[in-house]
Amino acid sequence: MSRIRIVKGKYTKITGGDHLMFSDGNIISSAGEKYQELGEEGGIVFDDPKVYEPWKSHPRYDWYQCVFGHTTNKKMPITDLGVSNFNVEMCLTGITSIIRFEAYDLNSTDKYKFHNWVYLLNIYINNRGELVEGGMDLITYKTDRKIGSQERNIEKSGNSDKAIFQRTRYDLKSKGKDLHDEVILDHKLIFSNGMKRNINFGTKTTESHMFYDIFGDFVKEVSRLNRRADISYVFAGTESAESFLSKINETADKIALEVDSPLLANSFDKYKGASIFKEIFGVLSYLTGIIDDGQVLADRVRKIRGPIQLTNVQCARMNESKEFLKFTDDKIYFVTSEFELLGETLQKTRKKKTQSDE
Repeated sequence: MSRIRIVKGKYTKITGGDHLMFSDGNIISSAGEKYQELGEEGGIVFDDPKVYEPWKSHPRYDWYQCVFGHTTNKKMPITDLGVSNFNVEMCLTGITSIIRFEAYDLNSTDKYKFHNWVYLLNIYINNRGELVEGGMDLITYKTDRKIGSQERNIEKSGNSDKAIFQRTRYDLKSKGKDLHDEVILDHKLIFSNGMKRNINFGTKTTESHMFYDIFGDFVKEVSRLNRRADISYVFAGTESAESFLSKINETADKIALEVDSPLLANSFDKYKGASIFKEIFGVLSYLTGIIDDGQVLADRVRKIRGPIQLTNVQCARMNESKEFLKFTDDKIYFVTSEFELLGETLQKTRKKKTQSDE
């Protein structure tokens, strides 16, 4: 979506605090006459820009994080055969790390004063343990109450039921072997817009900037299990996989979840492969592109298994002294709140776009 603003006269913009500007592409400024800049105290500085963290501009903010897994069928190119235009349907394991930042000013008189930034970072791994593709979606919107509150409402357009939100997509730059090497060997996530994030495998911290580390630990474990067992990581974490794994263990290549996949074994002990289908399915199904307008629910279930919860919800809430109170919780809606509504709205948006393209 594009926007052009034309002003036939003088245009003045005054910001009371910091003024931040971010772009996924280039930022271009041009003047027909003089171009003037002034930094009264610190001068004009040229260096690496700050990370996009708009929640820090509010008096208080909280964050919540959780990791999920699901299995889906997607048509993928068989690049290792050297045939770029030949696709086959593959069973892929998807690992999705969701983090929600919620910023607010309790003294604000705005009805919708709770600002939400929800990131969904996802990577797909095939049954050979190879990383295939991935990306990150950012969904932003406002609500009238804090996360966890009863009767919490998302901001809507006028008197309609249409939720007001924005979705931004950041694809990972590489696919296939290059992506696999960047993540597993180089410990980096490199996005198509040039953004880079480090992955420090094995971290135990729950700090928000370790969002990528916890995600990376699961991706690495999925790659190892899928390669050895040739089954879906998510399927291995369900009770129906026990008989299958027992047959594998009769051979020389034994698979023990507690040894080979301790993160999954721990999740299975806690949640028994419990599905959170209703809460998260709407958004995941849209982002993974598996739902066509005419599909019925049975077809949807056939194409996506899960999602299942893999970690506790990591929480950090800021108090009046701007100190974080950190804790873990099993309230999934801390990260998935509004997902069902957003999923339905995204589907309607895609349907309208498809119709207009036709």
